[in-house]
Amino acid sequence: MANEYYLRDYALTQEPDDFIAVIVSRGTTDLKELAQEMVQQGSSLTVEDIQDIFGEIQRAARALLDQGYRVDGPLSIIGPNIQGVFYGVGDAYDPQRHEAHLTAVPNPQFEEEWQATATFNKVKTVENNPVISSDRRESRNLQITPAIADGDSSTPFGRSE
Repeated sequence: MANEYYLRDYALTQEPDDFIAVIVSRGTTDLKELAQEMVQQGSSLTVEDIQDIFGEIQRAARALLDQGYRVDGPLSIIGPNIQGVFYGVGDAYDPQRHEAHLTAVPNPQFEEEWQATATFNKVKTVENNPVISSDRRESRNLQITPAIADGDSSTPFGRSE
């Protein structure tokens, strides 16, 4: 099944004909769905076995990250990172002022393999001029309604309801 995308105005240029693609998300899968897909594709392991193996991989990866390693996994490369300002060379990590994060980038081999087989279908173009309505005192009630191109009644993601 192909990825779907729509075009929207590329606001970083002054060119009226510059657009960028926005992928239409079908949602998010979890480990159980990934394991079920593996079994459906013929894995000799059970869904439970696959989930257990991934649990073991996560525990081992956390242990290695705690030791300062980057983990080059089959899908992504993950490494530890600290965010926050340090005041002078004598300053040290302080959980009150700094946050520990993990950074992740796609594994280059996995990305190349995906790129070689990825397919895309364009759906309707959504213009980048949303209609915003809200009571200024109630920013929690902010509603943004994308304007649909071509006078069409499609959803903001290009599919008819």
